This record gives sequence, C-alpha cells and structure tokens, in this order.
Amino acid sequence: MNQASARTAHAMPVAPPQPVYRLWPAAISQVRPTPRNRPIQMRKLKYHVNVSVDGFILGKGQGFDAFPQGDESAQYLQSLHAYGIALMGRHTYEAALEAGVDDPYPHLMSYVFSSSPGLHLGSQVERISDDAAQWVRRMKTCPGKDLFLCGGAQLAASLFKANLIDEVILKVSPVLKGSGRRLLSELDTDIALVRESSAVHDDGVVMLTYRVETKKAQEIDA
Repeated sequence: MNQASARTAHAMPVAPPQPVYRLWPAAISQVRPTPRNRPIQMRKLKYHVNVSVDGFILGKGQGFDAFPQGDESAQYLQSLHAYGIALMGRHTYEAALEAGVDDPYPHLMSYVFSSSPGLHLGSQVERISDDAAQWVRRMKTCPGKDLFLCGGAQLAASLFKANLIDEVILKVSPVLKGSGRRLLSELDTDIALVRESSAVHDDGVVMLTYRVETKKAQEIDA
C-alpha cells in the first residue's frame, strides 16, 4: 500500500463493532426470536406395505412381485406419490435386487438402513449406518413430504419402540404365505392403533389405514 492509499484508508469512517452472537441470536437475552404465524408441521412416518393375511410382507425366496396385482394396484402406486422419502431395511432392499431392481422407487429419495458396507446400491439409493431412530427423528423435523417406510421387520420394530411411526397402512392381499419376511419383529409392548379408514375390493384385497396411538395419549386414557 502506498502513502496516498494509506491516507485514504485512514480517513475512511470505521463502522462500530458488531455484537458477537453466541450460537444464535436468541442466545442473547436482548434478542427475541421472531414469532411464527403457525407451528412447524412435522412430517409423518407411515408404515405402508403390502402384506399377506398371515402377516408376511415377502414370501420365502420371493421378491417385490410376491403378491397378485389387481385393479387397486394403480391406486396403490398413485398413493406413493404423497411421499418424499422411502426408507427400508437391508432385507427388503435385497429382495428388490433379486428381482433385478436397484431403485424400486425412482420418484423418491431412497435410503437403506444397513451396517453392511459391501451392500450393492443403485446410483440413486443411499445407505444409512447411523442409528435409525435418531436419523428419522431429524428427518421428521425437516420440511417436505411424509416419509414412506416400505419394509423391514427389525427396522419397523425399532421405530415403533422409539414412538416415531405415525400411521400404518396395510394392503392386505387374500393369500397365505406360511413363511418369509414378517411385517414386524418382536416388540416390547403392544402398539395401540386407531382405525382411520378401510376399504374392501372385489378381488378380496382389503386396504386398512390406522393411526398409531401415542404412548402419551394411552397414559392419559389410562
């Protein structure tokens, strides 16, 4: 810097020092957060699956095409556009791979919960090795469409135990599997459900929608 530039810089007014915010403005007592006009809308997590009458989402050695497709299938597929994210366990995703599909829900962001680093994934599918409950809890607070849990008995059980599943939507197909991947693994306690809607189709398929009764609400009723 030459002498002229130094004189000019010295003559320029200096702005008063700005307060240093610790973490966020609301951490300072004089600063009040701007009130919101409406509360933040939490995303819902919905366990939405096709299931046999005896409670299997996949038959032994079967893939995603394990259930007969009727007239209601188009309605079922259309309902999936209400979601923004698909979540699944490793076994559910591997069933899709066995059917030759590495991105079963291409219109959604898809995440597979697995601790196996060698799991083959499609280019649009991401593996999550973090704790499922903590990850889902964070995602429910983010803006966007609801979360679609499409399978995984152990994953679903862990999220039920964490009180994170809001709805259960079952497409019950008129078939008995006898073995395979179950809807749920073991739970520590019963999960109370409240029926929201039901519909019976001509081909015998029954659509059931339940709201999960929260533990807090159960305690109040008791």
